[in-house]
Amino acid sequence: NQISTTFSPTPTPSPMPSPTPEPTLNPEQTLAIITALDNLESEESSGSGTATASANLTSEEIEAMVEEILTSADQNNNYLELNSYPSLTISKDLLNINRGLAVNGPALLNQVTITQSLNIGGTLNLADNAINTFNEPLYLQSFGLAGIDILAGKIRIDKSGNAIFSANLEVQGELIAKEIKPAENQNLVINLANIPIEENLLEENELLPPASTQLAESGFGKLLIKGIDGETVVSIDASGSALFAGDIVASGSGTFEKIIIAEKEASRSGEIISGVFAHNATAGTAVLPAGKNEVIIYSPFISEKSLVYITPLSSTLNQVLYVKAQSPTTQECRYPEEENVFGCGWFKVAIDRPLPTDVRFNWWIIN
Repeated sequence: NQISTTFSPTPTPSPMPSPTPEPTLNPEQTLAIITALDNLESEESSGSGTATASANLTSEEIEAMVEEILTSADQNNNYLELNSYPSLTISKDLLNINRGLAVNGPALLNQVTITQSLNIGGTLNLADNAINTFNEPLYLQSFGLAGIDILAGKIRIDKSGNAIFSANLEVQGELIAKEIKPAENQNLVINLANIPIEENLLEENELLPPASTQLAESGFGKLLIKGIDGETVVSIDASGSALFAGDIVASGSGTFEKIIIAEKEASRSGEIISGVFAHNATAGTAVLPAGKNEVIIYSPFISEKSLVYITPLSSTLNQVLYVKAQSPTTQECRYPEEENVFGCGWFKVAIDRPLPTDVRFNWWIIN
């Protein structure tokens, strides 16, 4: 009642009985007996209880033939070896084929055990707990009629392509998405506090201030948004500090506890010569020297529409500091990198009459 096939890289042939009695039936008759037995078993299971017509043998005749075959075979091993088919052995409950079995039509098998590998169509191989294809991708649910369930529901993919992971998902490479949004009635959380220390290596083009750098080296990550040529344009650290390389445009209002206006690098300013200052920021402090009634301040942020606010920090003896003139930046201003102010915009702060003491004042450029 069983059909099994076995294959081994170095098969061991079955022991040959010696001497071997000659069978009383030829191979064709033996195969006919096997077919008749199969048909008889099928009809008996269906309840007919009659012998198959195609074999023209009754059940008693078939049993007598099988008994005669087994009697003429080796009684110790209880098998029959056909001279015309030396790799085929038959017993009462087993058909053993040592070389190979080719079935060119459909086959119905109740239970199959494969001890080595399964090759399907020459392109798909199942062996060693692995599924491999040789020249094409491995397709799962290629008809798209149902989904895929992996690890008892821990990973689910429906037929529309939606995937649900019941635990964490780690991506070592790039994650490309058209849109990111939170789950229904939940927050979208970006946690910057779970990155190991060794992974927080600073990049040359990062814009973080020293305090945030120390925070990153203490085991906290940073949210970086990069633009052209991989340059960081937005940086947010775990303390909430943010740095933007470009402009910020808001349609609503903003509330700030403190505003610091400066370049991404430390603001460099100073008096080039008496009464002439240069800055690379939009706000700063300067001094009107005693005995002078005006100073000039260079800044790359001066434009034709710039507003400049002046606030004295010392007595002006009831005189008013005012912006006497201003000129916009006409080309790329490379101060302080090249220690010159050629092409930089400027504005003059003046007073009507010179004072006997220095006057310190704050200035603020708004564009």
